[in-house]
Amino acid sequence: MSTYPYADFEPYYPHVSNIVSKMLNWELMSEHELKVVIKTFRLIIQSRVVNVLAEQKYVHILTQIIDSQNHPLEL
Repeated sequence: MSTYPYADFEPYYPHVSNIVSKMLNWELMSEHELKVVIKTFRLIIQSRVVNVLAEQKYVHILTQIIDSQNHPLEL
């Protein structure tokens, strides 16, 4: 298991999952919370942890967000 290429990403999965689920349910957040979530997501995509988003479950959720006609432009 130590040679598994995503093993070092394991500690980040709960955080990435939390941010992605918040993006999916953005209507429940205040404007300030939404800004924090967007900044955090930008940090994720600009880091080496971005590979975590290639997981099928995250691809599916992000596709739902992109396909939605009812989301803020910031997302």
